[in-house]
Amino acid sequence: MTDRDSNSGTLDEPNDANDESASLLCQSLVELGESLPREEWDRVPTDLAENLHHYLYEVPDEDW
Repeated sequence: MTDRDSNSGTLDEPNDANDESASLLCQSLVELGESLPREEWDRVPTDLAENLHHYLYEVPDEDW
């Protein structure tokens, strides 16, 4: 690591602060997902990632 501040890692130089932040974010997302009832997850389209613009902006699939 260079003589920079220990919290200023780069993609090539990960540091503990970045790892801890990522871990906390992942933990929060897991807890959020677990808090939703199964019926709500069943409503999520199976092709959401593939057709995100369609679902967000109601754009017909063929326009993307």
